[in-house]
Amino acid sequence: MQAVLILLFLSFACAEPIERQRGIHHISFVEVEKVEIVWRGEDGQQLRTFEEVACHCEGDFVLMNGGIFEPGEVPSGLLVQDAKELRPLNLGGGQGNFYLKPNGVFLIGQNGAKVVESSDYSQETGVSYAVQSGPLLLDRGKVHPSFNPVSKWRKLRNGVGVKEDGTIVLAISHPDYPVTFYEFAEFFLNEGCQSALYLDGVISAMAIGEEVKQVKRSYASIIIGTQSSDKE
Repeated sequence: MQAVLILLFLSFACAEPIERQRGIHHISFVEVEKVEIVWRGEDGQQLRTFEEVACHCEGDFVLMNGGIFEPGEVPSGLLVQDAKELRPLNLGGGQGNFYLKPNGVFLIGQNGAKVVESSDYSQETGVSYAVQSGPLLLDRGKVHPSFNPVSKWRKLRNGVGVKEDGTIVLAISHPDYPVTFYEFAEFFLNEGCQSALYLDGVISAMAIGEEVKQVKRSYASIIIGTQSSDKE
C-alpha cells in the first residue's frame, strides 16, 4: 500500500480545483508511520534547508516547513525529534501568530497522529515527533474563535491537520491564490479534519522530489512524508 498520496493543484492544473479548494495549492495525504519532523541531523547540526534534509531521504518524499521559529532557525516552541525533546513547550505570551491562543502541537505518538492544544500536550505519552506553532486552525471541529469569516486578510499559509482515520493532511496555499485564516480552517474541516494547526506564512513551501532544489529558504523544522522505494 502506498504511504503517500499526493494531489497537486499546481499552476498547470485547471482553475476549477483551485477555486473549489479556496486557493489551496498542494495537498498531501500521508500515513502516520511515514512521517518525521526534523531539525537536527545525526551529527547534531541543524538541517535548515530542504536540500539538506533531502540528502537523508530515500524513495519518494514530500517536504514541508514546520512551525514558526526565532532568529537562527530556532523553533519558537516544542520540537521533538526521534523521541527526544530538543526544544521545550512554550506556553508563554507574546506578539505574533504563534501566540494567538489557543495555539497547538502537531505530534506523532503511540496512539498515532494528533493536533492538540498546547496546554493539553502534557497528557500525551510516547511522542516520537512533535512541533508547536500557532494558532490552532481547528480544535475538535471548531474554527479558532479569533478568525473572521469575512476577513480580507489573505496570505500564503501552510498547515497540518489529522483526519478521523488518522491520515495526516499537509496543505499550503498557492502564492497567487492566498487564503484567510478562516478559509484555511474551513478547508481542513471540509477535508474531514477535526483538528488542524497553522504552521507558518509567506516563507512557507512544500516540495516533492527534485522540486526541493527550488526552495532556497531556511527553516527550523521540516516535515518529511516518505514512500518506500521498494513499493509494488
